[in-house]
Amino acid sequence: MAGFWMVKEYLGLSMKETFQTWTVLTTVLSITGLGCVLLLGLFI
Repeated sequence: MAGFWMVKEYLGLSMKETFQTWTVLTTVLSITGLGCVLLLGLFI
């Protein structure tokens, strides 16, 4: 969660903008991670 505050301060975003950005970022990372695991599951 410290990354949230670092992004907020570094980019100078408001709380609402940071929350929206963070939500999109974590969603993309989650879907990418799931895709990688499913792909690896095909080979292992």
